[in-house]
Amino acid sequence: MRKHDVPKALQLKDMSSLRLDARLEEKPTLELAPVESAGSDSPPEFSGETPRRSKRRQTSHLKLVPEPRHLREELRAKCALAAAAIDKARPLTKDEMEQLARRVLGEAGQPEGYVGWMMVVLATEF
Repeated sequence: MRKHDVPKALQLKDMSSLRLDARLEEKPTLELAPVESAGSDSPPEFSGETPRRSKRRQTSHLKLVPEPRHLREELRAKCALAAAAIDKARPLTKDEMEQLARRVLGEAGQPEGYVGWMMVVLATEF
């Protein structure tokens, strides 16, 4: 950029004429709020208590995949039949899908460990 391309107001003749605002030259200070004793509403890691467990359900035992291919195909066919009987105008809630998956597994005589896999297959067939 050439000197004559910059507006006159922005041109500096000497860097010594450039001064910072006095407020910017001061270092900011940080004031901390007073520390109160750890009450019952404070997180357990700060109050010396044992951490709370999550309110979410434990579902790791429901995430098994049927190992033999013929079993997967059999369960997939049962899911297709169950999904065909459902009204497709309204999608299933997670709880409804879990109930349906458990019912189909129960009818097939399979363990509940396949519930997660069955829910995925039901959603695909839906």
